[in-house]
Amino acid sequence: MQYYFVELQVYKFLLFVVLHIVMTYHFVEVQVYKFLLFVVLHIVMTYHFVELQVYKFLLFVVLHIVMTYHFVEVLVYKFLLFDLLHIVNIIPFFGRQVYIFLLFDLLHIEMHIHVI
Repeated sequence: MQYYFVELQVYKFLLFVVLHIVMTYHFVEVQVYKFLLFVVLHIVMTYHFVELQVYKFLLFVVLHIVMTYHFVEVLVYKFLLFDLLHIVNIIPFFGRQVYIFLLFDLLHIEMHIHVI
């Protein structure tokens, strides 16, 4: 259970990184996002010993970036969520809890961005 939470933090971090790419380079194709997702998923599955504090720090940095660019539309979230769910489906041992966690986390961040 301890490392399961760490893995969820990686998904959050990756999602924010891709959001930043979407906001900066609108011409990047979907295949690039899929490649990035697979790379980070591979890292998560290989290096389970990475400490939680590292993810918290990275998440804080990217959260600051995302909250700075508050002009992102809701469609970006929907696209990223759909693409991430499609790729998580390919990896069989990730359960349905990951979907629920990502969905609620996205909604929470979206509300924060709109408030700011």
